[in-house]
Amino acid sequence: MNTRHFFLVNSVADLRPGMTTLRLITVSAGMGVETLVIELGRFGVDTRGTPIAASRIVSGTEEDLAGLAETPPNRAEFTDNDTVFVRLNPARFGNPDQIDFTLWMLDLLERNGVTVINTPQSLQRTATKAFLSELPEALRPRQAIAADIAAALDVIDGFDGEVVAKPVRGTRGEGVTFIDKNLKNLRSKLQDLVAKGPVVIQECIHTPDHADKRFIVVDGRLLTVGGQDVAIRRVPAAGERRSNVHLGARIELTHADERELTLIEELGPYLLKEGLRVAGVDVLDGRVLELNVWSPGGPAAVEKRTGLDTSGGLLRQLIGRAT
Repeated sequence: MNTRHFFLVNSVADLRPGMTTLRLITVSAGMGVETLVIELGRFGVDTRGTPIAASRIVSGTEEDLAGLAETPPNRAEFTDNDTVFVRLNPARFGNPDQIDFTLWMLDLLERNGVTVINTPQSLQRTATKAFLSELPEALRPRQAIAADIAAALDVIDGFDGEVVAKPVRGTRGEGVTFIDKNLKNLRSKLQDLVAKGPVVIQECIHTPDHADKRFIVVDGRLLTVGGQDVAIRRVPAAGERRSNVHLGARIELTHADERELTLIEELGPYLLKEGLRVAGVDVLDGRVLELNVWSPGGPAAVEKRTGLDTSGGLLRQLIGRAT
C-alpha cells in the first residue's frame, strides 16, 4: 500500500502562502506522495472501532490551494504506511475537550501502526509552557508556576527586580506581561492574570533590543540546509518587548553561535527522550525561553530569505526516519 502524509491543522481556511505548514504540505505533494489535510475536530471512530477522519487531498502549488476549504472532505481510514504530521496550535482549540480527544485519537492511530510526528505522548506532556520547568535550570531562565494570587506574590518575592508572567497555555505573546516586583498595584495586576488560570513566572532576561532567536531542532540536532542554520532572529517592534511576529517583530536571518550550539547539544537528549522529533526552540542570552512543538514556524521564513528548500529539508529528514 502506498505511503500517505496527513497534515493535521486547526483550519484549512487559516493556511496562507508563506506559512511553514503550507510549505510542508505542498512540498509533500510535490514529492509525489499522496498528501491529505485533516482539520481539527474531523477525527472519529466507526462502529468497528476503526479510526477515521474527514480529509481533503492536496495537489499543486500554494496558490492552487486557495480553494481547498471549499472542497468537500472525504472519509479516510488509516494504515501503518501513513504518517500524521501534527501542525496545530493548542491555544486555539476553543473547547478544552478537543485537546483531550485529539490526543487520544493520535495515540489510537499510533497504536494502530501510524507514525505520528510529534508523538501524542510528547504533545500531552508539552502542551503548556509548564514543561520548561522540567529542564535543568542551566538550560532555561529561573522560573516557577503559580495557580493563585498568594502563590504568585510569594514567587515574585523570591526574584530580584523584574519578572515575566505568562499564561501556561498561550500563543502569539497573548497575556505575556512584564512585572516590576515593586509595582504599587502588583496584587491587582497579578489577580487579572491568575484569574484566567495558572501562570509561569520567569526571570526577565535583559538584552539591548529584546530580540530572541528561533532554532529548528530535528532529532535532537540543529537543522541546517545548504550550510544555513534554519534559524531566525526576531526583533520586537518599536515600543514592544515581545518578539512575536504577530505583534510586528522583524525577522532576520541568523546562525547559532558557540554558546547556542552547546545549548542545543545539551537540550537534544531531553527532546529525544520526550519523543519530540521536531521543535522550535526560542533562545535568549543562551537560554531556552520556550519550546514550540505543536507547529513550529521558521523554515518558511528562512526559505523566503535564502531561496533554500528549508521546508523540504525538514520534511525529508522527518520522513527519512518515518519510512
